[in-house]
Amino acid sequence: MPLYRLNFRDGLLDTRTPPDALPKAMIDQIKTLPVGAPIIVLLHGYNYSPYRKLANPHRHILSYHPDPHSWKAISWPRHMGFGRGRQAEGLCLAVGWNAMGGLRVAYDRAELTGQSLAKIIDQIHEIAPDRSINILAHSLGARVALSVLPALNKGRISRIILLAGAEFCQTAAAALDCPAGRETEVINITSRENDIFDFMFEWHLGRARLRGFSIAVGQKGRLENWVDFQMDNPMQQNKIWQAGYKLADTGGRVCHWSTYLRGGVFPFYNAMLRHQELLHFERLRNIAITRPDYRWSKLVPRINLQNFVGNLASRP
Repeated sequence: MPLYRLNFRDGLLDTRTPPDALPKAMIDQIKTLPVGAPIIVLLHGYNYSPYRKLANPHRHILSYHPDPHSWKAISWPRHMGFGRGRQAEGLCLAVGWNAMGGLRVAYDRAELTGQSLAKIIDQIHEIAPDRSINILAHSLGARVALSVLPALNKGRISRIILLAGAEFCQTAAAALDCPAGRETEVINITSRENDIFDFMFEWHLGRARLRGFSIAVGQKGRLENWVDFQMDNPMQQNKIWQAGYKLADTGGRVCHWSTYLRGGVFPFYNAMLRHQELLHFERLRNIAITRPDYRWSKLVPRINLQNFVGNLASRP
């Protein structure tokens, strides 16, 4: 099945058709999808733009054939099961938006993009009301994905997977406090390898922590339709392995892209979006660990104060 590119400029769908209107070829394709075939929306993060040649996500992670010169350029569509020529693959919507410039500017633009993307999802739902629509988003794409929900009616989005998401816990919870948000299951993929990037995001946009922490710390069971997975935690990796999906251990300390570069993650993401009956939400809750590693654990080992004092006392 084809890969469709949708680009948003200044919060509006960038096409030759009227603003926020779906291309006719896509409408025809949606109508002919076989029963059970999903529609999966892919959202990139910060420092990409379809209007910058070297930063174009459609030449990078949103392409079937990414730029081979970039070490982090892997094909999300292919890893999500598209491009094999089978109708049952469903439809892949690769969304490009202008995430360049200052972080605060891109953060605000992400919300506008999400609101416009909601109009597209509404149109898709009108064409195929029984079709499962899911979202996979990385970094600042998480804000785009969550900003979609308040602008939708309930039942539009089935699941959202957030990879190292750049959004605040309070803002995310508010986005889910709406008819569409309460019926959407959110899988929050985190990693302590991303701690530096999460801290910079909080420091730059949090205004002295008035907005609290980013979703990297998780929602800790506060939301019924939200579950956290810390993918670099050995116990978490073992539980995912027991569920049938083996993850590689990168051994890295700092990496903003490990949530999609880590070996074995895409079969797990694919199963969560394509086979929700097998990985239903209650099972995901059982797979997720309840006590993630503390922040900075990749860079600063935790000191056992009792042993430390005891060792000092035992010295001659």
